[in-house]
This record gives sequence, C-alpha cells and structure tokens, in this order.
Amino acid sequence: MNQLDTYVSDAGLRAVSGLNRLIPAHQAYLDLDRQILEGAIRTGVRTITGRQGRQLIYIPYGNKIGKTYEPGSDSPWLQIKPKNQNLPLFNLARVDFGRTWILTEGEFDAIASIEVGYDNVTSLPDGAVQPNEENPAQSGKLRSIRQAWPRIQSGGGHVILALDNDAAGETTKKTLIDIFGRWRCIEIDWPEHEKATGQNGQCKDFNEVLILLGPDELRRIIREAKPLRLEGVFQPNEIPRRPPRVYYPVGIPGMDENIRLFPGELCVMTGHTSHGKTNVLFGILGHLAQSGLKIGLASFEAEYWEDILPWFNNWLYGEAADEETLQKAHGWMQSNFVFISHEIQPLKAPATIEWLIQQAQDAKGRFGIDVLCVDPWNKLQHKRNYGENESEYIGRSLAELRNFAQAYYCITIMAAHPDKESGKEGIIPGGYNITGSANWANAPDHILTVYRPDKALTTTFLNVDKARVRGSGKPGGKWFTFSTRTNRYSPCAEHMIPQTEKPKRKKAA
Repeated sequence: MNQLDTYVSDAGLRAVSGLNRLIPAHQAYLDLDRQILEGAIRTGVRTITGRQGRQLIYIPYGNKIGKTYEPGSDSPWLQIKPKNQNLPLFNLARVDFGRTWILTEGEFDAIASIEVGYDNVTSLPDGAVQPNEENPAQSGKLRSIRQAWPRIQSGGGHVILALDNDAAGETTKKTLIDIFGRWRCIEIDWPEHEKATGQNGQCKDFNEVLILLGPDELRRIIREAKPLRLEGVFQPNEIPRRPPRVYYPVGIPGMDENIRLFPGELCVMTGHTSHGKTNVLFGILGHLAQSGLKIGLASFEAEYWEDILPWFNNWLYGEAADEETLQKAHGWMQSNFVFISHEIQPLKAPATIEWLIQQAQDAKGRFGIDVLCVDPWNKLQHKRNYGENESEYIGRSLAELRNFAQAYYCITIMAAHPDKESGKEGIIPGGYNITGSANWANAPDHILTVYRPDKALTTTFLNVDKARVRGSGKPGGKWFTFSTRTNRYSPCAEHMIPQTEKPKRKKAA
C-alpha cells in the first residue's frame, strides 16, 4: 500500500458527508501550505475516508478514477481506479488541445496553474521518466501521452512544458520534445529563489513558484514562456545581418571574370598530379594576403622552410630573390599566415576532418584567420561513421567544411585529386572526376581546375568549372604560362597555346 502506483479499491473508501467537501485540515493544507485551495475546489478535489479511517485528499480524474494524497504522511500517492484501467492525463476532459495548453509533472502543479487563471492545463498521472531508462519514449510514465496522442495531434496547439526542474523532469522534457516536435513546444524560464529546490538555484515547479514568489510571478513565467528555438529555422528578424558580400580577385591576370572568392564560401581546386595545383593555390593565397586577409594554411605535402618559404620568396621578390629577401619573406609570412599541421608536433588525436575544423576554429579565435586552405584532402585521416559509405562520408565532410566557412565567415579552399582514369584519358577534370563522390561537384561554390597537357612545358589551362553565386564569376577558362623564376602566371601568347585538339571535358554522371 505504501509503494508508488499501488492501487486501492473503491470498496475501501467512503466519501465524507456532503459531496465535494473538504475537512478543515485539508482546507488549511491546500490553502496555507500549497496555496491552491480555489483551484482545488474548481477541479472537484474533496476529502474521502480510506481504510482504518484515514482522511485522504482525493483528486478526481473522472469516471470514478482518481488519486489520493495524505498530507504529512510518508506514504506516496495512491491511485483509485477500476481494475485494468490506467490513469489518463489529469483534467483531460477540460483540455482544449487546439490552443496552447500546459503540461506539468504533478496534479498540484496543474492545480496551481488553475489557481492563477491558466486552466487549459494537464499533468502526467505517473510522474517523470527517470534518467536511467533505456527507452524513455516507450516508458510507462508516458502511457497517458500515447493514449491522448490522437487528440493532441489533431488539436495542433502548442504546449508549455512545465515539467519539474530536476534531472527526471529534464529527461521527460527532452523525450516529449522528440514526441511532440520542437515546433509545438514552449519552455519555462524558472525563476531563482534562496529557498528553491530545483536545479541551479531555481524553482522546481509551478507550486513552488506560487508558494515562494506568489501568483503574479507564476502568471508572469507562464505568460513569458518562450517557444523552443528551432534548429536551422529562422524568421527574417532572427537572421543576423552580415557585412555586404565582398568579392576577392584571385590575382591571376584575366581570371577576374571567371572567379572571385568571397567569405563564407567553399572552393574546391582539382588537377592531376604535377599539373601545378600548389603553384596556383599558393599564388591565390599570396594575393589574398596582399588584399589584407589572414591565411590559415593546412599544407600536408610541403615543408615550410624547404618548400613554402622559398616559393613565396620567389613570388614576392621575383628574380631579386636571395637569402636577404628570404628573411623579409619570412617576416611577411609571419604577419599574414598561420599554419595548421599534424606533422610539426605529435598529435593527441588523429588528423581527421573533425580535428581539422577544430584547429581552424581555434585559429579563427586566436589569430582571426579569414581563409582556410587545405592541401590536399587525401592527407587527412579519413574515419567514417559506422555504416557510412565513402560518398556519404565525403558529403558530410564537405557540409561540415561549408558550415565552418559560413559560421566563421571564412573563404575555405580544399584541394583534391581527380581519379586516375581521367588523367589517362586526357580529360580536364571537374567536380565529377574527383575521387569518391559526386558531392565534390554538388557541394562547392567554386570549382577551379588546373590542367597542363604536357608536363615538360609550363603552359597551363585554368578552368572554372562552377561559380554558384552571382557576382562570383562565371564558368570558363584561359591558357597561361607559368614562370618558375617569379612563381606567377601570365596570359599565354596565342602561338604558345598547345596545338592539340580542344581539351575534353568530363560530363556529369
């Protein structure tokens, strides 16, 4: 009889003479201790006499179903109901699910809501889902919700989730959000009080707010309850306005009409091995640095002192480059570049896409990088989720990179190798030729291809395969000559363009 959810039969109870009457002790308890006497009377709360003459507060659920409570006793609630019948939501017959309704964890909290004038309220008859339950959505504690679901769903109203401000209440709230849908849910901002028993020094439930802070405060927190923020869904006035989009030329003569990079974009660069991707990439980064942008470079195939610094020394000083200008170039790199590397020092974690984005976030926070460049993709350690195929993994990774670009307002450039077959066939690779997934073609804002038909010559075709955003350029390409003395590209003279058949393009799959 003293265990939660113990059932007692109607035969062991008799009503106090005079229906809907409360004995003075119960009136005093509901009025002084709980401050919900008027709300209790409105919901039909009365005194009944149980076994051994015990005086119990009876809270009706309708149809001869109810719960009893004995003030001052250590015994929990007792449920009174016909055999093999579960308790429904409290006050269910009076709830209009077509308008905003309130869900509390206990009857006294629902009655507290009624006490202050918010009577479209119900409560869970069996308490909260416990944090250690394996499948909270199927918990017996939520049986009443599942039974009422057709009415809740067809009603379409919003619900204020006023579950207790404790661990079990939080578990129940999260479970119900998944059941109801975030769009339907409104949450309470619990007030603080020195005597509050909820989490973080805040009140635990409606009845505690009423007792500690009074009816006006309870009305306020109900009135000011806010809808849950929808992830990825915004009204126009919730969208922060960014600075006007700025387009940055890549610094290659004649390519401005084809490609202009902008903060928040994902650019993919591709090209066969030894066709000059790194030369093009470094030249673009140098030009962006001269435009005032801070570069975050994750170069996994080039060493700073032996490869990167000498390259930029030539790029900055041309034929005048020597040991003296090398120190100046180093100072310029120190001012304009930050390097992300998994080789300079041992890592605590593998260099995965998640690791890369975390380092990029840190570089943004500490050094204010404006550009993230990764060269190349295949040098990362690729770890798929369980059951995830290569195409799904690449799609997820590119989406995370693009999310980084937009969230941190960074130009993000990824260099990736095309498949070997396109190289054998003499095809200018595009997004659909990059190994692993068609997502390489679908995800980026720009796709830039570097193509050199004869490795013995420096004549190079730069092609923009995709320019998604109006104002950022248009697809198309041009021939260039690369100078190994200055590490710069210049337009190719007409007579220097290879006299071969027009380079073939790979069609989309």
